[in-house]
Amino acid sequence: MPRGPRGDTRPDRDIGQTLHVRLPKTVTPLKIQKLVYCLHGWHLATRDSPVVGELFEAWPYGPVLSSIYHEFKKNGKNSIEEYAREIDP
Repeated sequence: MPRGPRGDTRPDRDIGQTLHVRLPKTVTPLKIQKLVYCLHGWHLATRDSPVVGELFEAWPYGPVLSSIYHEFKKNGKNSIEEYAREIDP
């Protein structure tokens, strides 16, 4: 597994990017947030290590990683049409 900024995790945008590539083209920013949260919880439960190095924030519609939010917020409620930029958080 590639190492992230905290040594044992992937960069958060990389996870959002991977989900975007592997899922149907109807994935919205909200759906990406929920999937990353579920993936993170599953990985913590089964491997005892985090998938993301950023802390989730409690927002009205569920947990949010701000790096993924800011990367895809231009899509609003629409499907994500382009890949995430590669930015070192």
